[in-house]
Amino acid sequence: MRGAEPDLLRGDYSTEWEAQALRAHAFLRLGTIDSALVAGRRAVSTVERVRESFRSQPMRAGFSGARRRTYAVYVSALLRAGREAEAFQVADGARGRALREHLASRGSPAAAESGRRGQGRGEDLLRQIDQLVSTVDAIQREAPAEDGSAAASVVESLWSRLSKARREYEALQVSLTEETSRLERIPLAARSASEVRAALEASEVLIEYFVMPARVVAFVLTRDTLLVAESLLADVDLETRVGLARRLIAAPDKGSLESAPVLSALFEALIAPAASMLPILEAHRLIIVPHGVLTYVPFAALQKSVRGRYLAELVPIIQLPSAAALVELRSRRSRGPEIDLAGGGATVLVPFPSDLPASSAEAKAVGRRRRDVTIYRGEKATEERLRGALESGGLVHVASHAVMNAQSPMFSRLELAPGPSGDARDDGRLEVHEVLGLSVTAALIYLSGCETGVGAAGATRFDRGEDYSTLSQAFLYAGARNVLATLWRVEDRSASLFARYFYEELRDVIPSEALSRAQRAMISHPEFGSPYYWAGYRLNGTGS
Repeated sequence: MRGAEPDLLRGDYSTEWEAQALRAHAFLRLGTIDSALVAGRRAVSTVERVRESFRSQPMRAGFSGARRRTYAVYVSALLRAGREAEAFQVADGARGRALREHLASRGSPAAAESGRRGQGRGEDLLRQIDQLVSTVDAIQREAPAEDGSAAASVVESLWSRLSKARREYEALQVSLTEETSRLERIPLAARSASEVRAALEASEVLIEYFVMPARVVAFVLTRDTLLVAESLLADVDLETRVGLARRLIAAPDKGSLESAPVLSALFEALIAPAASMLPILEAHRLIIVPHGVLTYVPFAALQKSVRGRYLAELVPIIQLPSAAALVELRSRRSRGPEIDLAGGGATVLVPFPSDLPASSAEAKAVGRRRRDVTIYRGEKATEERLRGALESGGLVHVASHAVMNAQSPMFSRLELAPGPSGDARDDGRLEVHEVLGLSVTAALIYLSGCETGVGAAGATRFDRGEDYSTLSQAFLYAGARNVLATLWRVEDRSASLFARYFYEELRDVIPSEALSRAQRAMISHPEFGSPYYWAGYRLNGTGS
């Protein structure tokens, strides 16, 4: 490697990062930790330089996701050197950047000028997308196309045009120049371990995971300590176990019995190492920051043993995209006005009461247990009304369909009723890219829809890149304090019952505790005790 340095210097960063990563790995295997640290730091810095040269956010996400081993070797070297706090900061800074960068880029002066030039084209594309979607929906409603038919050929052509328009719109959005004028809302840099610990409340524990090729590292933080726990589980084995657990839970008639061994094995790999160091199961709240495939783990359903209790029965759980987000969310909460989550100021939208009969029951559950509730049903539950509710504070409950777009994740959306104006802002599809442009002030958003808590990878496969496009995270970064979302498709009747339990508890306790109590009530239910019915609900945010 030393002999190749002159040639590498004549090349570019895309070659240098790999050379430095190989050096760091070799030094680490040799036990030359100081040299491994130097090479690891250079490798990560070089990856970041290459990443910053890409104008496309999806390309950035894919680039750093595919090179996650570079970060892993540097984190390993820091841990071997006993520099746990620095390892934590590197691990935290390696996640969730794509969504934050997307938001930051939209607020810069250069981006504003670029945005003015591209505004007309963007609006044209949105109108085109809207017309294509409406046309496809109309064709499929009137005469479902059969394979090989003329209608099927027309639909295929429309989908091709739609995909092209969406890709062009995404490229337009991600080509804006990056700046930092919105950093007061989006923390682009990782926070230090001391800053994160200072943001924790007493008797609160944060576990941040970092998945490496041959092991899983858990950084365990309280207000007073930073500890590191490890589990010797290869990333490919972890992915297999997570996928198996989700498939078993998805069969509610037998999920509790057949999934128990897998869920208890995941508990042993992910929770037990930390629990052996700190009494985390006695904490008043557990904050989980997942990484990679762990984004799709139903942590609430992990079992202490094959016949043991679920984690949701032992401790209230919230999740965050990064530890840095905790610092920002807690700071945002202290700056904002107090909102009465226990009583009033709620808006409920039920756009499809016929398709989702139990969604009306959800609306009634909210109305019976809260004051000052406004309920919009059917054609009154428009996108424009949802936008207004999100930007006026209080609580927002949406009982509707959610559609995850695997090919164009920025177009994943919540389905609402279309407004009478025909405006693109009221077309009945609130998409991720639109959420990112809102100034959300809601203290709690309850998304009772399908797969609102995962991105495209949750609907297709486990993505090794940055899963930046989830609806729940988009609302969180747009200003929401808490977002309750789902990990998988929700059964209609159980969703109604879960909402009733949750709002009953919310009258007396904070959202994280209300979620925990609602999950425990479902576990005790004779019909809906399987993890399928309750473990998919996940609270993102401050928890209070």
